[in-house]
Amino acid sequence: MNTKRIILFCSKNEINNINYYISKKFKNSLISYNSKENEYYFSSKNGNVEKININIVVLQFNEKLADSICEILKWSYSQSQSIVNEHTGPFNDPEIYSEIVNYINLCSYNEDQLSSIFEFIANLFFRYLIGHKMKNGNKRLSFIFLVNLLHYFGYYMFWTRGNKIDYQKYVKEIENWVVTWYKYGENNRDEYIKLLTKWIENKCVIALLWR
Repeated sequence: MNTKRIILFCSKNEINNINYYISKKFKNSLISYNSKENEYYFSSKNGNVEKININIVVLQFNEKLADSICEILKWSYSQSQSIVNEHTGPFNDPEIYSEIVNYINLCSYNEDQLSSIFEFIANLFFRYLIGHKMKNGNKRLSFIFLVNLLHYFGYYMFWTRGNKIDYQKYVKEIENWVVTWYKYGENNRDEYIKLLTKWIENKCVIALLWR
C-alpha cells in the first residue's frame, strides 16, 4: 500500500520554518510527529494510525506556476457563480489574468524580499478583491480564489474544508478588508498587505489533501 502524501509549498525564506508550521503554527490535530523516528503520522477519526510523507516544495516563480494559478482563478469564478446562481458573463478577458502573470514575474526578480507564501497569496487575493475585475461579485470571487489558492499550496482556511465553502461566515470580514483598504490607500499598501497576510495566516491549518 502506498504511503499517503501531503505536499506543502513554501517560499525559500520559509524553508527553515516548516517543522514549526507543521507541529505548531498551522498544526492539524490529526497529524502527529514522532521525533525519535523523525516521521509524521495521520490519526483518522476511527482510530487508525498510519505513517505519512510530507513533501516540501519551494515556490518556483515561472510560467508553470502562472498557468496553474490562472486555472485556479477560472475554477474559482465557476464556483463563485454557482454560490448565488448568478452568471455575470464570460471570464476570458486576458487582462483579468494579467495580474497573475505580472505579479509572478515581479516575484521572480524579488524573491528574496518575499517573507512567506502567505504574503504571496495575500498579494494575489488583494489584486482581485480591490481591482474590480467584474461588474459585481468581486468580493465573492476573490474570497473563493483565496480559499482555492490555499488548498493548492497545502492549507485549509477555516470552514472551507473539502468542497464546502461557507462564504457567509466571511462576508463581513471581506467587506471590512475593502473598507480598510480605502482607509489605508495606495501610499500604505505595504502595511495593508502585512495585515492581510497576518489575517490569512491566522485562519489556516495544514490540509489533509492526499496527493
